[in-house]
Amino acid sequence: RKDVMADLAQVEPAVIDAQAAVSNIKKKQLAEVRTMANPPAPVKLALESVCLLLGEDDRGGDWKAIRGILVKDSFITSIVKFDTSQLTDDVREKMKSRYLSNP
Repeated sequence: RKDVMADLAQVEPAVIDAQAAVSNIKKKQLAEVRTMANPPAPVKLALESVCLLLGEDDRGGDWKAIRGILVKDSFITSIVKFDTSQLTDDVREKMKSRYLSNP
């Protein structure tokens, strides 16, 4: 339990920051990202991590799959209303190993 709470404490600030930033995203901006044939690595990495948190299958970071997730009307709402207490141990571990340790 202690380890889980420590992991959550590490991830939660990033999630809260992301929720605040995402709530300000306009549909036009999201559409612009979707039209990118090959987005910058930080953009793709950030969206991969969001897909993981939301439980969406991005097929291992496949950009076409990620774009398919971005077109969902519920995408922004899902992020803004995301509840960090629902994170599974598996997702926490993947976030730590794939994204939080990636500069």
